[in-house]
Amino acid sequence: TYNVTLAINDIGGQTLGGAMLDKYIYGADIVLLVYDITNLQSFENLEDWYHSVMKYCAGRKPLFAVVGNKSKEIFIMLVS
Repeated sequence: TYNVTLAINDIGGQTLGGAMLDKYIYGADIVLLVYDITNLQSFENLEDWYHSVMKYCAGRKPLFAVVGNKSKEIFIMLVS
C-alpha cells in the first residue's frame, strides 16, 4: 500500500516568472507542461516554462511530460 498525494495546479501563462511559481512546484516529482495544439506560440513557450521550473528545483530533476490540449476544437474545425 502506498500513500500518494496528487496536487494539480493550473497556472496559466500569466504566472511564468511570477512570484508564486516556486510555491506551486515545491517538492514536485512530475511536471506536466500543457500547450494549446491550436496555437504554435503556446508550444514554443514550453522551453521557457521548462527553464523557469528548473530554476526552482534546487538540484532535483522532476519528470516532465508534454501534453497537447484542446483537441476538441480541432475536431470541431475539421467537421465544420
